Amino acid sequence: MRGWIVFGVVALFVGSANAADFPRYDPEGYCKAYATDDGLYSSESYNYCIGDEQQAYDAVKESWGEYPDQVTDYCLDYVGYDADASYESLQYCLKDEMQALAGKKAFKF
Repeated sequence: MRGWIVFGVVALFVGSANAADFPRYDPEGYCKAYATDDGLYSSESYNYCIGDEQQAYDAVKESWGEYPDQVTDYCLDYVGYDADASYESLQYCLKDEMQALAGKKAFKF
């Protein structure tokens, strides 16, 4: 009985993390790291980064449900969820994968 309860809890947790879940990254932390070079911080670089992240977030969020699961699964894995993850990277991955999917090449013998 105890094993089934643990299995049910694990299945519920795993089932809730599907490709339809929009990721929540840390753009402020990412941009702070981006704007810091050799210990020197640039407000201009930070603001530039935040602007790019906001644009990418808005664009990806708006069209999130239109991407096939194989594309979102790949890009979420590729971009990751660590401090280096960014909405701009996710946007580029989604765009590139959709273009590749549309023009999928076949090997010819």
